[in-house]
Amino acid sequence: MSPPPAPSPDRLPSATASDATATAALPPRAAAAARATSSTESATDLATILEAIPVPDTITDEYPHWHASYPLAAMVRAFIGKHALGMSTETALRRRLRTDPYLAGRLGFETIPDQSTLWRTWNTRFDADLRGAIRTAGAAVAAVGRDHDLELPGPAQSDEPEHDDGPHRDGRLGAASPVINDAERVADATQETVFDALELDRAANATIPEAAFWRLQTAVGLHDSRYINAGAQLQAHHADGVTPLGHNHRAQLRKQASSDYRAMVQDAVGRLVADARSEGRLDREVTVAIDITTGTPFYGDREGLDADVLGTKAPTDEYAYHWATIQIVDAACPLILDVRPVRRGDARAEIVADLLESAVDHVAIEVVLADREFDGDAVKQACEAQGVQYLTPTRKHTSEQATEQRLTQAGREVHVEEEATPAGPTRKTLYLRTEGSDSDGSVDVTAYEPDARQQLWNDLGETLDVDVGPDEREQAAFHHLGTDLLGDDEDDEPAADSYLVFETNADVPTETADAAALRQAVRRLVRRYRQRWEIENAYKSVKPFVVPTTSTSHALRYFNFAFACLLYNVWKLVDCILREAYDVAAGPVVPAVQVIDALRQETGIG
Repeated sequence: MSPPPAPSPDRLPSATASDATATAALPPRAAAAARATSSTESATDLATILEAIPVPDTITDEYPHWHASYPLAAMVRAFIGKHALGMSTETALRRRLRTDPYLAGRLGFETIPDQSTLWRTWNTRFDADLRGAIRTAGAAVAAVGRDHDLELPGPAQSDEPEHDDGPHRDGRLGAASPVINDAERVADATQETVFDALELDRAANATIPEAAFWRLQTAVGLHDSRYINAGAQLQAHHADGVTPLGHNHRAQLRKQASSDYRAMVQDAVGRLVADARSEGRLDREVTVAIDITTGTPFYGDREGLDADVLGTKAPTDEYAYHWATIQIVDAACPLILDVRPVRRGDARAEIVADLLESAVDHVAIEVVLADREFDGDAVKQACEAQGVQYLTPTRKHTSEQATEQRLTQAGREVHVEEEATPAGPTRKTLYLRTEGSDSDGSVDVTAYEPDARQQLWNDLGETLDVDVGPDEREQAAFHHLGTDLLGDDEDDEPAADSYLVFETNADVPTETADAAALRQAVRRLVRRYRQRWEIENAYKSVKPFVVPTTSTSHALRYFNFAFACLLYNVWKLVDCILREAYDVAAGPVVPAVQVIDALRQETGIG
């Protein structure tokens, strides 16, 4: 089918025309946008073309406003792309959107619609005329794209084939996003930055290159439930060059102490931060979060491990080591700055002071976010000693509960108590009533963290391609991961008609007579605490890449977790650089699996 000729801009049908006219205008508008984009962009790609297509706002939307969870324009552009790529099912479209965040972001999606939503959109939300116009528009875009060397076969013969007509159609992803090639290039360079900071304690006449150990560690972390022995065997069969055997790999890693590996992690982070600064990142004060996570549980004899083993949240016979991390939680470049083992008897203040001392060597910190387990006075002193602000929710003791009752009786929404310090800003306790929403509708404080917690489950299911809805959590194979993510802050959910209580030394206009200004200042601080969930998202991303082991060696398990954190940092730095290069405000522009897969390809493991 030949695409309609592209009209000149002054002959394009009006976007405010009637529904029928607007629908008919879609194909020529798509062709005109494709030609205009291809003639002005030095490197044309499908995402840029689709983003430029003007979708008339008078096109009939069969869904009422309250029912439409995704913008009509984004859905229209997505299905034009589906037909340009020659896909015959909504499953193929969703797969492409999931594996290409750059395309999804250009289309206007903040989250990826599931397959059933895409099916209902095509069959219910779109009427027959709009479906026909979208097919024609897809053909028009494909024709223009092929003229500019894009792999766009055009619409399939049927949207619901009765049989599989081969890889050319159903399941086809089309040409890779232009971001992917750049991701592989940047990831390769960043990988060398990390590898150069790692060092094994080996004999001077060792013959296996050190990089082979790090490549093996990377490769095995990419394969679910593959232990180092199986990974070494596969790499020895497929990879170019020499590779260590599994027992040799473990023996070498067990030679050094956790403290040795931590120094290497700090060195690698310093190099990555320097790379980020060279790209114009991390040149101002950042917000960081501190938290503790549970390592992979294990069974067996714990003799000699009592100083390091702290148990797990679930009342079982499993044991686990614990790791504390400090991470930048600003969206611009959320790198993990340090990973610290947590041992029996370590005070929270000691952990915070240690992590801050390490982090300030790399970045300037403005504020530290932490959950309730870090609400003690000694933690505040540790932050004040480094000259940084802190923001933590606090446990409600008798005095806080009494204050709550007084505020409730008085009908007060916001209250601030101040405490002077020998030097520096005053300590403040903030009370913010949780009932209802902000007057400006910008945040619902009753939703505070539980919604973010459910979003973590949703994201986790997307990442691992499993259903982790409320009924499936207990059955999930990675249940220990989910309960770890959710269990730290179960007490953070506020009761109805109560107060959120936070402690901070940040500036709050307590002396102002303007109650509205005080209310807005407190609300802004409470909203800022939501950034702390970036560190929970990091744990979700890191743990699938931790190499499994049956060894109880503290050093080996610490290294496995810390190395996974470095892989996470590689992904985040690559994504930050590419978001800047492709002018994408919200990330990720490339999924973690694409970046880490670029590192996998270096190992030769398929």
